[in-house]
Amino acid sequence: MGDTENRWEGRPVRAFVIRAFAFVAPVAAALLVAFWLSKAIPRPGTWGLFALWWLSILVISTIVLRVTEKFARKLLPLAALLKLTLVFPDRAPTRFTMSMRTGGAETLEEMVAEAEAAGAKDDFASAAETILALAARLNSHDPRTRGHAERVRAYADMIAEEMGFDDEDRNKVKWACMLHDIGKLKVPLEIINKPGRLTDDEYEVIKNHPTWGMELAAPLLPWLGDFASGIGQHHERFDGFGYPGGVEGTDIGLAGRIAAVADTFDVITSVRSYKQARPASEAREELARCAGSQFDPEVVRAFLNIGLGRQRWVAGPLSWLGQVPMVQSVVQGLTTAASNAGAVVSTATAATAIGAASIVAPTLFPSAPVAELPPSPEVVAVDDTALVDEDGSVTLEIMANDVGTIVAVNIIVPPLNGTARVVDNQLVYTPDPEYSGTDTIRYEVCDASGNCDEAVATVTVNPVNDLPVVVTSSVDGIEDETLLI
Repeated sequence: MGDTENRWEGRPVRAFVIRAFAFVAPVAAALLVAFWLSKAIPRPGTWGLFALWWLSILVISTIVLRVTEKFARKLLPLAALLKLTLVFPDRAPTRFTMSMRTGGAETLEEMVAEAEAAGAKDDFASAAETILALAARLNSHDPRTRGHAERVRAYADMIAEEMGFDDEDRNKVKWACMLHDIGKLKVPLEIINKPGRLTDDEYEVIKNHPTWGMELAAPLLPWLGDFASGIGQHHERFDGFGYPGGVEGTDIGLAGRIAAVADTFDVITSVRSYKQARPASEAREELARCAGSQFDPEVVRAFLNIGLGRQRWVAGPLSWLGQVPMVQSVVQGLTTAASNAGAVVSTATAATAIGAASIVAPTLFPSAPVAELPPSPEVVAVDDTALVDEDGSVTLEIMANDVGTIVAVNIIVPPLNGTARVVDNQLVYTPDPEYSGTDTIRYEVCDASGNCDEAVATVTVNPVNDLPVVVTSSVDGIEDETLLI
């Protein structure tokens, strides 16, 4: 099927041919020049002149390599765009025009102004094209996280598919998560590229990037609707302790809750110049452990239901190679070198970050093999009981009698006559003031593979004989008459 008015269809064969040419052509040109020079320039007879002869050929062929590579890499954005399938909110731009735009000399400020102007005119097509180019620029603005937006987009699409989203909503989730960090374009470079720990003031600046992202993506917000929360709320926490707004629970948009899980998983499993990658299995355990506090339990459950092999494929070879002790330093060195690469290289990789959710950026190593995981032990939740005095609170160690390697506890049905919260995989129950009687909490326990079981905790609240309370009162009466108080 070919491209339509608002949709790009993938052209993987053409993309491969262009990409192969972009990498082979500079090397071939350098080798041909070196061969021609070795024949055209007579070989000297002395060792000193012979060394100079070889050095001259090496220098000239290296210059040819650099120059041809610079021009050949301008084809990489086009190859990346040919590879992807993407639905636009309005008219789709041509891929050639988009590839030239991505690698053009237009300044960031000019692109921001153009996006805002397109939004003012309600021109979704121009706005989408400009914002897409802005997203590509993020890879050169923050090179240490190159490819991050692509992977977050891929994980988010998996979650949306698992949660039963239709194609239109999945497409909006992918757009929002692809743009989730676009607000970092407004963060000063000296903060983005700071090698050491950020100061409190610098961190406060970083915390503004979701708000700035909403400003940059403003032209697309009418189309994205509630799914724009993937941009503005991806750092909010389910318990209300996130930023920028401190929004809690389901008041956070669903796309924001999805982006939070996808973003965190990628940060944990990715190699960075300042940290090593952790295995996907550990990242899944961390998500399960933080379900109900940092993350929406329903979103975490959907993510854990996705096969580990698919998640490893998106994470890419650099992630699993970065977990091999002898290779960690090499992979981190490659990541550091990539972060210092020129804008031309970063632009090409950035364009790939716009690709289809199931496709990752080009890497230096073959994809990771999918390991067969041993079956997880069955999870069995056992009902619990507890006693507490009126106006007190009680902690239920619910995992003490449950079976399996439990990493998450989620409240399914809260109590009717009190409050319950999960703290370190334990239930803490507090009855309402002056309440006595029996209250119940339905909860579930889950392992790292997403296997869950439900149980009920029954709490008996004992009444307490409170001391009498003396209340000052006053009455009016007539002189010399008896009053009954």
